[in-house]
Amino acid sequence: MLAVVVSGVTTGWCDVSAHPVASEATRQLGVQIERAPDDPLLHVERARQWRLQGLPHRARKDLAQALRHRPNLAAAHHEWALLELAGGDDERALHRLNAAVEAAPRWWRPRQQRGRLLLRQGQGAAAVEDMWVTLAERGSPDDFAAAAEALVSLARPEDAATLLREGAEGNGSVVLAMRAMSSYRDLGWYGDALLALDFAERLGADPFAVAIANVELGMQMGEWNWACGEASRREEALHALFSRRATNHRRERLRLLEGLREDAESLCGLAPRDHAARACLPSDKQNLLAE
Repeated sequence: MLAVVVSGVTTGWCDVSAHPVASEATRQLGVQIERAPDDPLLHVERARQWRLQGLPHRARKDLAQALRHRPNLAAAHHEWALLELAGGDDERALHRLNAAVEAAPRWWRPRQQRGRLLLRQGQGAAAVEDMWVTLAERGSPDDFAAAAEALVSLARPEDAATLLREGAEGNGSVVLAMRAMSSYRDLGWYGDALLALDFAERLGADPFAVAIANVELGMQMGEWNWACGEASRREEALHALFSRRATNHRRERLRLLEGLREDAESLCGLAPRDHAARACLPSDKQNLLAE
């Protein structure tokens, strides 16, 4: 096991053993605790193993022992919060998370848990504060997604979309790029939506999902001819891609794209063009539409 230190504060131990051997890890920890019964971090780690084995009563005994030796041990309060969350007691969990954050303000893990808990309780503003710390200290795709959700709860969808885009660019995340595209599309910011979609495609997003999104964006903008062209072009590319290994699932996806193309074709010339939407398009997309 390796000690984890955050801003000079020992927050816990990182167990290198896998979950399936948790019982063996517990046995080994028992031996270590016999040799050093006053080491609170050993008690915290054994509590974690008890939790993984579904034995919360034993975990609480070890955590109580750890806190007797070190009342402000962030790792102990955080582990106790996880027990309470697993048991469905959000209020007790929040109490423990508050203690963990007070003991180690820059440790991202309890901040992340508390932010999500506060968001579930409808406290979006407080949740965002915790999530900013989590973003600064770790900044994983999950952190960006959670922070964006909090911003949406505060009626800040524009900020949420921007944050998703930044997270996609910073992490190279296809998932965040596609979520940014959806957020921009919902806002009616079609140019930004297309840019996000192009970025997702460069990152290796699912070609079928990209094809559908491109065609749907064209249809939402009223650019029926362009949507038809996109559908045909991408349909041809997917036929070539899927021909290497044709499966029922892939055939069904192609049929869905074909149906979308037929819908776009049936609407060609029947609806007014959305010139405002066209003005928002990146220059390369405007050139496509002008052809």
